[in-house]
Amino acid sequence: MNNQKGFAPLLSILLVIAVIAIGGYFVLNTKVAVAPTPSSAMSSSPNPTDYACTQEAKLCPDGSYVGRTGPKCEFAPCPTVKVTSGISGTVKTGPTCPVQRVGDHSCDDKLYKGDFVVKIFDATAGKTAVGQEMARFSTDVNGKYSVNLPPGDFIIVPVAQVGIGRQTEYVTVRPNEFKTFDFTLDTGIR
Repeated sequence: MNNQKGFAPLLSILLVIAVIAIGGYFVLNTKVAVAPTPSSAMSSSPNPTDYACTQEAKLCPDGSYVGRTGPKCEFAPCPTVKVTSGISGTVKTGPTCPVQRVGDHSCDDKLYKGDFVVKIFDATAGKTAVGQEMARFSTDVNGKYSVNLPPGDFIIVPVAQVGIGRQTEYVTVRPNEFKTFDFTLDTGIR
């Protein structure tokens, strides 16, 4: 009799394990049901290319959002926006000598080749309120640059520190205006 009492709990445990195993098998081998595509709706057999994309969204430069689409669930392209505003110009560094004599051009400001970040800045909150990065640009060997920007107030910051002087520039871009904006990064030499 004692053997039969120990057999019932063991049988119950084995039964629970079997139910969990069978349920797990069905859960792992069941595919997500998706809405039929036009091609699969016309056929009587399931289409192996049916898929479901995650519901993530990507922020586009124009402020709109796009979701995932297509057989590879890639983000849809952002809408193309015709850019009619921005800035272009020349960047220099200076001063380059502690003392410059009249007629001596060896101490003139030098053209600067480097990388910059453009961020939104809130002029009403003061020049310390720097926000979202809007663009990056590089100057060429002649210090020239050009960058498309929407209308607004921006701060331009070099990626690498140039000297010990002021390193930021503030610019306002107006609608439908491509503004020439030349500036000099202060080396701190005096």
